[in-house]
Amino acid sequence: MSHDLETAGYESVNRKPKSLNPVLSYFLTLKKILTRPTLFFKELKRPPGVVGPLFFGIVTNWFATALEYTWFTGLRGFFGTRLTEIFRALDKSSEIDSSGQASALLAMREKVVDWMFGVGSILIDPFKTCAQILALSFFVWVGARIFAKISVDSEERLSYESAVSIVGYSMAASLFKGVPIVGGLIAGIFIASIAIIGARETYRVSSGRAVVIALFPTLLFWAVILAVILVFFSAIVMLFTHL
Repeated sequence: MSHDLETAGYESVNRKPKSLNPVLSYFLTLKKILTRPTLFFKELKRPPGVVGPLFFGIVTNWFATALEYTWFTGLRGFFGTRLTEIFRALDKSSEIDSSGQASALLAMREKVVDWMFGVGSILIDPFKTCAQILALSFFVWVGARIFAKISVDSEERLSYESAVSIVGYSMAASLFKGVPIVGGLIAGIFIASIAIIGARETYRVSSGRAVVIALFPTLLFWAVILAVILVFFSAIVMLFTHL
C-alpha cells in the first residue's frame, strides 16, 4: 500500500523527514535574522525553548569576539608595549630592590597585560554571554509582564522562554563587532533594533511598547543609577541645611 502511494506521488507515511544539517541550519537562521528579522520572529515556533536561542547567542557572540580579536591584535602590540613602559616608569622600587621581588612583580604585570589584550576575553566569553543572556532575558520577561497586553496565548508568548529567544537571537548582530574601531557601537545598535523587532512580533505590541520592553534592562539600570544620584545629592543638601 505504501509503495502504491509513493508511485501515485505521495511520500511514504513511514519515511522520516530529513534533518537539516545543524551548521547549515545555524547559518540560515543567522541570515534570516539579519536580513528579515520581522519575518523570523513572526514565524518562530511557540514556545521557542531556552537551549536553542541560548546556544545560538553564545556561539554567535563567541565567533564575534574572535573576529574582534583579529583586528584587536594589531592594537595589542602597540598599547601593550605602552602599558609595559608605563609600568616600568612607575615602578621606581625596582631600582632599589635587590631581592628581585620588584622584577617578579613587573613580570606578573606584563602577564596581566598579555592576558587582557590576549585570548583571555575569548576563553571566558561563552560563560559571560550565557550569564548575560539569562539575566537580560529575566528583565525583558518582567518588562513584558508589565507592558504587554493580555491575549489568548499570553502564557505562551509571555513566558521566560520567549524572552530568551528575543535576547539570544538578537545576538546575531554581535557579528558587527568584527568591524574595526566602531564595531562595538554598530553591534549594540543592531542588537537593540533586532530585540525591539523581536519584542514587537513576540508580544504583539506597538513599536513604542516594544522599545520599552526590549530596552527595559537598560532603562531600569539607568533609573536605579539616577535614583542613587538623587538620593546622594538629597542627603548632601539635607546635611548642609542642618549645619
